[in-house]
Amino acid sequence: MFYSIRHVTKFQYSGPVSESLMEVRMHPRSEMNQRCLTFQLSVSPRTSVTSYRDYLGNTIYHFDVPGLHSLLIIVAEALVDVQTPPQLPYSLPNSAWNELDDLVAAGDYWEMLMPSSFSQQTPALQELAKNWA
Repeated sequence: MFYSIRHVTKFQYSGPVSESLMEVRMHPRSEMNQRCLTFQLSVSPRTSVTSYRDYLGNTIYHFDVPGLHSLLIIVAEALVDVQTPPQLPYSLPNSAWNELDDLVAAGDYWEMLMPSSFSQQTPALQELAKNWA
C-alpha cells in the first residue's frame, strides 16, 4: 500500500528573529516492510539544507536561516510503500533471550535497555522481573 505523506510545520514569531537554526527528523526509514520511495524537504525562507545520518541510521536534515524573518515554514513530503508485515510467531524459542544477551554483550542496543526516567516501577513489573531473574 502506498502512502503519500505531507507534514507542514510553521513557526510564526511575534516579531522578526535574526536567525533560525534547525534540525529536522522527518525522513521515513526504509526497513523491513516499509520503503521510502521519495522524500522532499522545502524550507521558506529558502536556504541551503544539508543532511547526515545519525548512529541509528536516521536521516537528519540541518539548516540555518540567517537574516530577519517572522515566519518559517518547513514542508516534508514523502511517498512510502508499506507491505503487509510478516506474521509474528505465537512465541519465541527460549534461545531468543540468549540471542538478545549476545547483542547486548556486543554493545548493540544498550541505550534502549537501560533504566529510563520515563517509566516507573510498579508491583506488576517487579513481579515480572522476579519471575525472569
